[in-house]
Amino acid sequence: MSDGDEIVNGENLIPENIRDIKDAPKRRGRPKKDPSQEPEAEKKQKPKKADLFEAIYAAITQLPTALLPKPNFNISVVELARGFRTPVEVLGEDGIITCRRVESLDTIAAMILKYTRTTLAPYEEFRFTPGDATECAKYWFMAFNSIPNPPLIRYANEPGICWNRVPFQLKRGATPHFDELFSRMSNALAVKAWIGSLFINESYDQQYVWIRGEGNDGKSSLMEFLASVFGDEGSLSQSEAPGQDKHWAEGWIGKRFVFFPDFEDVYALKKGPLKMITGGDRITIRPMFKPGTHSIKLSAKIMFSSNPEPRFEFNKSDKRRLIYAEMLASSSRMSSTYGQRLWAEGGAFLASCIDVYNEVCPTHDIIPIEEGSFDVLEDRRSRFDVQDYQLWFDFYFREDPTAECAANEVADAIRLAYSDDYKSRIGAYNWLERKGFKLKQYKKDKVQYRAYKGLARKKLNSNPDSVAK
Repeated sequence: MSDGDEIVNGENLIPENIRDIKDAPKRRGRPKKDPSQEPEAEKKQKPKKADLFEAIYAAITQLPTALLPKPNFNISVVELARGFRTPVEVLGEDGIITCRRVESLDTIAAMILKYTRTTLAPYEEFRFTPGDATECAKYWFMAFNSIPNPPLIRYANEPGICWNRVPFQLKRGATPHFDELFSRMSNALAVKAWIGSLFINESYDQQYVWIRGEGNDGKSSLMEFLASVFGDEGSLSQSEAPGQDKHWAEGWIGKRFVFFPDFEDVYALKKGPLKMITGGDRITIRPMFKPGTHSIKLSAKIMFSSNPEPRFEFNKSDKRRLIYAEMLASSSRMSSTYGQRLWAEGGAFLASCIDVYNEVCPTHDIIPIEEGSFDVLEDRRSRFDVQDYQLWFDFYFREDPTAECAANEVADAIRLAYSDDYKSRIGAYNWLERKGFKLKQYKKDKVQYRAYKGLARKKLNSNPDSVAK
């Protein structure tokens, strides 16, 4: 369209209110407000969350820079072992202080949320949501420098921080109820020395105690007494051998007294994790909610109690590690107050155990045991073997110096007699070896062959179920 096309028959076709773009006014930004005219609230910038979290952190830890009021709780972080930190609540005053583990940061978050809604209620900036409190708890936990792991135990009126404070003093005195209990226990001096070693960090840590009794003998009461002395943080009760769960070792961190009451797994001493712990090996720990693994040396000492006797090989390693004791039943029935009477003698009993330990182990070596401690076990084991495995052997086999029995035939006889009992199957193989029937391996007609020399399989004419299982 040419410049003249806008006028037709003398009439202008462009409305008057439409101007050429070059004549349009320039767009201007929103005019700035006069700061002097702004409301006071708009002048303030909302503080950053990190600054609020830092202010609460300073108040909780009572830093010199703290500007907020002190909260009505006292929390800290303890390093149980390298790489394992836990939040704790610190309780007490005048130097008589205990700490209690806080199970999760959610508990810390709840404390912080209550603090902001009560003590910090006048401060508008600290109107936290539950999410804010959770973030603040994480900030506090990450920023806090861990304190050293406190002692597990302190005695009444003993100043300082600890995990568990017992109400008695550690001093010599009469212990009639403990004396009566230990008078019915074999290897009593070694067991008392072992209990004393629990309180000596330098003590040899590869020995463990197994107490066997038929019941109504006080062995459970002894365990409960020691568990109460060490408290929740220093003791740990177990019902099965470690290793069933890949995270098992995490619960052992920081424990000193680990006990297995009324234990039924008599073959537990042969299993890997227990042999590693009592062997002084480092344990690989796989935390449940953390990536990676850690390798640490546990400080736990172990005590078992059972009705059945432990089963092990009686080799030098087992005899070096195990303090085995048997208990006779009490001549009178244990009353409901028996544990309380033991507790009343607690300070004097522990003092006597520490004295015994220092007397028999001045250089923190292996605790000596009574001569012949294992004789009763070995004798009972041999009689059990004769009664059980000899019956099995006589049913399936006969001795023949000129014969040999294929390994698969022996395995078949063991399977038929002990199909549902893995431990008895292993026991049968061990019994054969002790009787002198060694498994030989050689080539026969270019085929690898395994057989027991001097052993012949009987032809069975009766029901194999008749063998004692």
